[in-house]
Amino acid sequence: MKKYVIFIAAIGLTALLILSGCGESYSRIEMGKDGYGKTTLANGITLLINHDESTSLSAGRILFGGGTLTESAEDNGITNLMVRMLLKGNKNNTAAEISEQLDFLGASVSADCFRDYSAISFVSLTENFDKTLQIIAECLISPTFPEEELTKLKQEVDGDIKASDDSQPQASSKLFWKTAYGDAGYGLPTLGTAASIEKITVDDIKS
Repeated sequence: MKKYVIFIAAIGLTALLILSGCGESYSRIEMGKDGYGKTTLANGITLLINHDESTSLSAGRILFGGGTLTESAEDNGITNLMVRMLLKGNKNNTAAEISEQLDFLGASVSADCFRDYSAISFVSLTENFDKTLQIIAECLISPTFPEEELTKLKQEVDGDIKASDDSQPQASSKLFWKTAYGDAGYGLPTLGTAASIEKITVDDIKS
């Protein structure tokens, strides 16, 4: 699956090498007069950068092709679970340790699923950006998808589904997409349904 990576920051060498593959070399990114630069790494990741010295914060967004458009009614919600589970443990840290490390750095991180793509977005102080990106990169490279974390996440998502059904604007939007596209692709809710997410297992997410 091709990944498109957008960073609004000046990215450090260490974090970029971890994300792109240890030891991989890359060319210096030439910045245009508008402050933007672009390059494509050897592994297919496209890197877009905007350099802005007017703020002490740096932000990034990692985009993955594929969202609910790749799902069926039976596994609806699996993409949302998968992308959020990426931050729930890796080979070096548990979910609690990852959360603690990000909190210590003052970083804000979110994982979201949309109809065409999924995203991990993050903001931190520029001085902590390398460390923040390194933690996220480790989650992308070596996620463990712990069973107990999936159980907790499914309960959380079930609550989100009930809340969206109780919201008139969100319920109306869900009805619009379903009416326009049916029970597949764009017609599916990004969170899934209570019935569909209940059946999704760790093995389903890994595959």
